[in-house]
Amino acid sequence: MRTQPSSRLQRGSSLVEVLVAMLLMSFGVLAMTSLQAHALQHSHTTDTRARATLLGHDLADRMRANVSPSGDWSAYELTALASSSTSTTLSGACEANTACTFDEMATYDLVQWQQQLARSLPQGRGHVRSVGTHADIWVLWEDPDEAGAQAHDLCPAGLIMAAHTRCLYLRIAL
Repeated sequence: MRTQPSSRLQRGSSLVEVLVAMLLMSFGVLAMTSLQAHALQHSHTTDTRARATLLGHDLADRMRANVSPSGDWSAYELTALASSSTSTTLSGACEANTACTFDEMATYDLVQWQQQLARSLPQGRGHVRSVGTHADIWVLWEDPDEAGAQAHDLCPAGLIMAAHTRCLYLRIAL
C-alpha cells in the first residue's frame, strides 16, 4: 500500500506553479502592451499617409479644373523644395468671382496647396513636374516611424532629404 505524500511537499510545488504562471502572464501582458504601442504608431502613419493622398488629389483636381489654353502645363511646375513654408501671399486676383488667367490661377493653386501641405503634414512640402499631358506630383513629409527610410524610393531623383522623409507619388492625366 502506498502512503500519501505529505501536505508540506504539496504546498511547495503549488507555489512554484503559481510563480511560473505569473511569470508567463507578465510576459503576455508585456507583449500585448508592445503590440498596442506599435498599432498606435502605425495608425498615426496611416492617417498621415491618407492626408497626403487627399492633398495630392486636391492639386490634381485643381489642375484639371484650370484647363491650359495652349496645352502647356509648365505654370504648375514646382521644384522649390528647400522650404516647407510658403512666404508668397495670396493675391486677390483669383479669389471670389474675379476672372484670372491660366498662369495666375496656377500660381494661386500652388500657393494654396503649399499652405495646406505645411498645415496638414509634419514639414509637408510638394514637388510637381509636368510631362506632356501628364503631371507627376510628389507630396513629402517627415515621419519618425522606423519605416520612413524605406519610402525614399518614391521621392524625386536628386533630392537631399532627412532620414525619415516619406514621399507619396501620383501620376495624373491632365
